[in-house]
Amino acid sequence: MLGPGVAAAIRGVPVKLVAAYVPIAPTALIARPEIKSVPELKGKTIGINAYGGALEGIARLILRHFKVDPDTETKFLATGPLDSRFGAMKQGLTQATLGSPPIDFIGKKLGFVVLTRADELFSFPVSGLIASTKKIKERQDQVRRVIKAGIKANRYIVESVTAPCRSWQIG
Repeated sequence: MLGPGVAAAIRGVPVKLVAAYVPIAPTALIARPEIKSVPELKGKTIGINAYGGALEGIARLILRHFKVDPDTETKFLATGPLDSRFGAMKQGLTQATLGSPPIDFIGKKLGFVVLTRADELFSFPVSGLIASTKKIKERQDQVRRVIKAGIKANRYIVESVTAPCRSWQIG
């Protein structure tokens, strides 16, 4: 996760993103069934796991993409983990939440709708490598080796793990 590194950068720590291993956020905006589009979330409350986290950041980007001001036209409520977020939606305390697969599929089974997916709208790296500018300058060789190891690990996952997963889905 890039969250701690991004938080450090926001606080002024001299860090840089040197590799993005998962360059998209497979996050869906899930809403109560009466909500049919993102602009309909104006004046509504969106449940997130925690204030200032990745879900809130992605929600803000999605809202802005649909010309909804997240600061003035919606509210965010930290309702905690997934079961609490869905519970708050069922009770009408919130009208939407966000989550990555399989959360979107679970939401559909509960009667909720997927309004949009972040990866269809923008690129938002969720996994990668952040290094201090000092480390980059002083230990370029080490940073390169870690980047290469990450690329090799991702390649292994794609080539070795997803093929059996696809066959499980078929059978």
